[in-house]
Amino acid sequence: MGLDTVIVAFFVVGTILVVAGTLTMGTNNLVESSFHGYVSAHQTMMDRLQTRIEIRNIAFNVSTNHASFTVANTGETKLYNFDHWDVLLVKKRSGILSG
Repeated sequence: MGLDTVIVAFFVVGTILVVAGTLTMGTNNLVESSFHGYVSAHQTMMDRLQTRIEIRNIAFNVSTNHASFTVANTGETKLYNFDHWDVLLVKKRSGILSG
């Protein structure tokens, strides 16, 4: 009975080591993919923070109601996908208030 117990103990310990190694590799892959996702999200956020736009040379033609202006990217990230841009132009009327 002594040798059988030793053999079973080695089998059980070996099984535990195989299961522990499998779990460790799976956990390592999970942590690694989570880390890469975090790095990608952080890089996207930093790119957005480094984008700066300046509006220059604003002109408005009263007779045709046309406005023209120049948009300059002074940031480090190149701008793209112009089809998804929204531009809002608000014209305020100036008036003289008399009291």
